[in-house]
Amino acid sequence: MKIKLIGGIICLCLSMNLQAQDELDAIRYGMTQQYGTARGLATGGATGSLGADLGGVGVNPAGIGLFRSSEFSLTPNVSFENTNADFKNNSTTEGDSKFNLNHFGLVLANAKTGKAYQRAKWKTFNFAFGQNRLANYNADFNYTGTDNQSSIIETFAQEINGLGGFSQIENASDGARAAYETYLLDTITNNATKVQSYVPFAGGLQRTKQVSQVGAMNEFYISMGGNYMEKLMVGATIGLPRIDYTQTTTLSEVDRSGDEFNDFESFDLTQFLSTQGTGVNLKLGAIYRVSNNFRFGLAFHTPTSFDLRDVSSVYMISNTDTLLGSNPIEDFDLRNDPLTFEYTYRSPMRAILSGTYLFNKKGNISADIEYVDYDGMQFDYQGNFANAEILVNQLIENTYKSAVNIRVGGEVIVKNIALRAGFASVGNPYENNSNGGLTRYSLGAGYRNKAFFADFGLALSQMKTTDFTHQLERTVDIPSAEVTHTMLNPALTLGWRF
Repeated sequence: MKIKLIGGIICLCLSMNLQAQDELDAIRYGMTQQYGTARGLATGGATGSLGADLGGVGVNPAGIGLFRSSEFSLTPNVSFENTNADFKNNSTTEGDSKFNLNHFGLVLANAKTGKAYQRAKWKTFNFAFGQNRLANYNADFNYTGTDNQSSIIETFAQEINGLGGFSQIENASDGARAAYETYLLDTITNNATKVQSYVPFAGGLQRTKQVSQVGAMNEFYISMGGNYMEKLMVGATIGLPRIDYTQTTTLSEVDRSGDEFNDFESFDLTQFLSTQGTGVNLKLGAIYRVSNNFRFGLAFHTPTSFDLRDVSSVYMISNTDTLLGSNPIEDFDLRNDPLTFEYTYRSPMRAILSGTYLFNKKGNISADIEYVDYDGMQFDYQGNFANAEILVNQLIENTYKSAVNIRVGGEVIVKNIALRAGFASVGNPYENNSNGGLTRYSLGAGYRNKAFFADFGLALSQMKTTDFTHQLERTVDIPSAEVTHTMLNPALTLGWRF
């Protein structure tokens, strides 16, 4: 089912001269986490009922009701990325580091004091705004290995034939047109209405994939919340996330048969994609104080509605041995003539149940359980793309499932010093793939006095995914790569109370 749907999407989406949105784009923008403050990072992100932490406003906005004074804080961070790709027992590793700003925020507290506190039912009513990082897209990986079962070019031949054959080639994707213009596919002998790949694979192809990804999702937020009778805290947040994402993918195949007269030596196809856009969502939350030592929280995040714009282009170069005589090199270049496409994307809904136990003023332990309906993600296209929209949304529904994320963390407080540790498990969103979940271990420490605080957090996370170079409708064993992405995040929060 999945492969056939992919084939249908290729035929309908790419044929309309757009960069096809697929299930990988959906999960990239739907699988988010709160990077937030160093305190939140160190405690595994379990801030749903902890309160009085600006990073936690993105988890449960009711926490803003626990602030007793105004506060400003910011959290710079350096991310150390390491990505290992294993393809047919060949392992390659790439690493990089980047400076980020995980969070900044300002809370303006309006807390009652003295006799006004005794008389008032609403003890605080606070307002906050700032920015949290929700996703970090910086990651490069590559892998290479031999295959004698298929060629990537078959995917483009399949696409053109699905559109109706050779007469529809001008309506095909840029990749398919590039394969034709560089003599890698052409009409079938004795059947000029259909096309086929002319890349011979039986003698072996050295296949390589290189991916470079840069970007992030950052959310600007506006929050308000209050404290009713020291028992119930409520809050609401309007989130305005922004996506900036750039990807460059190069696919290549090199003939390893040793045959110098089979009309194929190699090709390189480079695809460029830039996605930008903004969205809006609403977060609602409540925290109830059961006793002086225990409180629990509930939060609901609506799906984010994004307006996105893709800019895409391709460049392809081929070497066809003796096919073209003394000059076997052909290229197809659209880098100066990119395609643009605007569309709407809806992210998954989230519901969070939290609990915190406080050991008086000696520390606490917190836990969050978060439900995410990944199969509810959707694309919405403008114009005459109804069939493509239906197919890609069916693919999302068949590929993904709802998942549960668990975050646990705690801190021990000795005078002005806090020692922290945490753990997070992000559930696997894939219906039929064991890879896709994420685990994160964290620790940290902090210092606080009446006017100033400084927190340090360190988190180590790891995520495994499965990557394919292409997919085909015919039954064939296409080798995949297991990609392991490891990230080390040290973060420092500096804050001032006033």
